[in-house]
Amino acid sequence: MRGDPCIDCNRIAAGIQKRVHELLPVVPEVVEPWADNRPGPLPELESDTDHEETPMPPTPAAVPLPEAPASVNVRVTIGGREVQWTLRDTDEGRLAVRLEALLARYPLPQPPAQTPQPGPATVPAPATAPASETAPVLAALQGIHELLRDLLDVKETLSDLLDVKETLSDLLQVQVDSLRLLQSSHYERDSA
Repeated sequence: MRGDPCIDCNRIAAGIQKRVHELLPVVPEVVEPWADNRPGPLPELESDTDHEETPMPPTPAAVPLPEAPASVNVRVTIGGREVQWTLRDTDEGRLAVRLEALLARYPLPQPPAQTPQPGPATVPAPATAPASETAPVLAALQGIHELLRDLLDVKETLSDLLDVKETLSDLLQVQVDSLRLLQSSHYERDSA
């Protein structure tokens, strides 16, 4: 490959898509014969005359939100249940402040204090940093974790694309061989 691998992958994918569309027949869209697929107004529903109807404001069309440049996932225990909480923001500083507030609101449950048993010397527990110092580190580690997960997804996608490319190359080679065989049989028949 030459240049940027992403650009090369995009070119490969575009070539594969073009060849697939050339080889596959066009299939018309099928609409299921269910009542909710019929065009036209919906049937009137029976309503209670005891209740006064309040008009509903029109809902705006759903617009996809852009990807947040800063995000963090954290697991907290709320009411004895472990919950994964995702925070997203456009500013890492604000995100860190929100993460600190969330971690302060749901601190880790402390294990019950144990009385030292007589016997071998106990090793003191290492000192832990306050949550305000660990929050940026946790956010950075979470970002690295998400990046590695995304890279694995890209690797799997590239592997799948290469498998599709090999399959399509094999199919194209079969087509070329069939055309050559057909041409040679016509050539032999015409020359005889």
